[in-house]
Amino acid sequence: LVVHIGESKSFKITGLPAGYTEKDLVFTSKDNAIAQVSASGVISGYTVGSTSVDISTSDGKYSLRGNVLVTKG
Repeated sequence: LVVHIGESKSFKITGLPAGYTEKDLVFTSKDNAIAQVSASGVISGYTVGSTSVDISTSDGKYSLRGNVLVTKG
């Protein structure tokens, strides 16, 4: 996902494990100085760089990692 400084975007969730909803997802940014992610998965760019966002189910059974690149607008 590419986001500009001061911009916000969401990861597109295209599928979930059986029995889970989007409310069961937990989002965590590896480096909040570069990009922060809200509880609903909205990513905001703060400074140029790259980081990753981990998306996991609240019970920890499933997880994945998405890359985020923050650029100047």
